[in-house]
Amino acid sequence: MTPSRPSPDLPGLTVIIPLKDDPRILSAIASLPKDGIEILAVFNNNPSANLQSAVQKTGARVLCVDTAKLSVARNEGIRHSRSDSILFLDSDCRAGEDCVGAVQAALKHFPVVKPLLVYDAHSWETRITAKVRQYTTVRTSLPLLPLAFRKDIVEAVGGYYFDERLAWGEDWDFAERIAATHPMIPLLEEATIVHEALSFRDDLRSAAKIGNGRSLQVEHGLQPARSLVRDVLMAGEHRKFAAVMKTSGIGAALYHTLGWRLAYKVGYYRSRRPMRVQSLTETAMRWKSGVESDRSVAHSDNC
Repeated sequence: MTPSRPSPDLPGLTVIIPLKDDPRILSAIASLPKDGIEILAVFNNNPSANLQSAVQKTGARVLCVDTAKLSVARNEGIRHSRSDSILFLDSDCRAGEDCVGAVQAALKHFPVVKPLLVYDAHSWETRITAKVRQYTTVRTSLPLLPLAFRKDIVEAVGGYYFDERLAWGEDWDFAERIAATHPMIPLLEEATIVHEALSFRDDLRSAAKIGNGRSLQVEHGLQPARSLVRDVLMAGEHRKFAAVMKTSGIGAALYHTLGWRLAYKVGYYRSRRPMRVQSLTETAMRWKSGVESDRSVAHSDNC
């Protein structure tokens, strides 16, 4: 289907797609309207020149950052966007036909809105991961990405958007700060975003990265540390098991407890790379001043 064209009287919107080298971005861009919005692809960590060229041919703007941190890529995308509102879209996702128009209409009335994330499923394996993601990502009380928001929410969430100290988990930290200041965030069921089907392997790798991101939050004092004893004894896991089984069945509950949760904990407890500790005040000040410290950014159509 051809994406619907946003009405000209709706607020401006920049769709930011952060990525490294994922050719699926071309499908993500194809799912978006051809005009009425700005599309900004933010490549991180030495992207492919051929893929950059292919993205430019779609009419999207291209931005490059020389770090693998998604937090930096997201912040630079916001910094160089030309609209007052932002929608984040992953390169392995596609926007539904009415997604952009519904998001723009909702942003006239709310500072933050959450599109409905739907996971593709075409086999017993991907159906199980889709059911578990409904529990871990979609129906959680946190406003996780994909998320659309007005840029002027920045002061309410601490003076910065994504915490650049975090190599992973920057979206969870951002969601927690938004939830603390914006308790009523509408879920736009008419604004669907479809995530590519996830295999067990891809889903478990993602769970480990989420766990690693949580450990980085603990390292920087953003979250309390987990209890190793409780994790070894799997304390509290029976409640999560029951919740998943109630909504998604025994197969999804077993996978969530014995697969996803274990991968999350492995990611949490594994060794962390040493990193320069940067204060939250410094993070906020860097955002306000636009100072480039440990990275260079090319924001033209030639990275």
